Amino acid sequence: MNIANVRKLCVRVLRNTIFAARFPGAKAIVHSIPERIYDAAVAGHVLGMRCIREATVVNYGERRPENLPGWFRTNAAFKPRYVYRLGNCNLDVKTGAVSAGGLYYHESIGHYRLIIDLFSHLPDCSTFVQVLEPCCLLLATGYYHFVAESLANLLLCLEDAPNVRIVVSPASARFPFISEYLDLLREQKGGALTVLPMDQGSRLHCQDYRFAGLEGNSGFVHPDEVRRLRKCFLPSARAGTAKRIYVSRRYARRAFSNAAAVEAVAQRHGFTVVYPEKMSVREQINLFYGADAIIGDHGAGLVNLIYGNPGAQVLELFSPRCRNDCFFRLATTVGLTHRHLIASDEGGWGRVPLDALEEELRALS
Repeated sequence: MNIANVRKLCVRVLRNTIFAARFPGAKAIVHSIPERIYDAAVAGHVLGMRCIREATVVNYGERRPENLPGWFRTNAAFKPRYVYRLGNCNLDVKTGAVSAGGLYYHESIGHYRLIIDLFSHLPDCSTFVQVLEPCCLLLATGYYHFVAESLANLLLCLEDAPNVRIVVSPASARFPFISEYLDLLREQKGGALTVLPMDQGSRLHCQDYRFAGLEGNSGFVHPDEVRRLRKCFLPSARAGTAKRIYVSRRYARRAFSNAAAVEAVAQRHGFTVVYPEKMSVREQINLFYGADAIIGDHGAGLVNLIYGNPGAQVLELFSPRCRNDCFFRLATTVGLTHRHLIASDEGGWGRVPLDALEEELRALS
């Protein structure tokens, strides 16, 4: 058995163990509702499904730049995307996982990371709260996944059913940005937003549950989702006064070993050092919307590139231990010019070569 097959077997065993713990009655997994719609066990719970996007291949740039690392992926294949209505189904509020009729619906999670990350502190819960009204879930997770997945999916559900009740995970109390985004949504909708907060460990039995099928790879955000987020939140944005910003992770767990020196170099070149985790959501949107040049340590704060000003320049600083090209694609989707610099493998998260940084910053002038 080769390594790939061993990994698949391990994921299958872990997946089945986790799902069985949360959904004792769910004995099988439905990977795609459209593929199983003619199965009576599935069709009996599907009240409706609307295709919002056919299968597409997205190319990020007309041609691949010569200096781009091999692990930067410049095209992506997206499966068809649907918004679903399921009836007589069970919803795990902590993870977003849905089951009905002894079947677990994989599209409600998209990828296994959410369940695997949360499994260690999932509480036992044998009772279900009955919800008769149409509802959808705003899943609580970290900033990148919240904006690119949870929030984007909520907007799809609101398009499909503007008066749907929004179930808010109890874990949202850990993330102040969730309530801030809900406040912005209320403003955008003139106050017409019904939120249903849940207690810790709650699971729901829903008669009309709405959700958008999630992408299997969270690092790929379709341009339609980016445009939807910009259309919703940019009309009320006010461009910030700082035109050149450095999004630093100096005080984060994963910070460059010479973070203070990097900040000093950026400041000498006229950049304002900012820490998104210390700012409100509205301040972050305004900041990125008004910036002409952005330096950023690779991290969740750069998901705000979604609100960037087309034509702005971006320099992303990578750790040698992190190879994630998601922000390259976000930047390209918005129309930003993306450059990168990889730190050397010296201490902790890595050390940014200051001479190379100086050269890159002169190119941004």
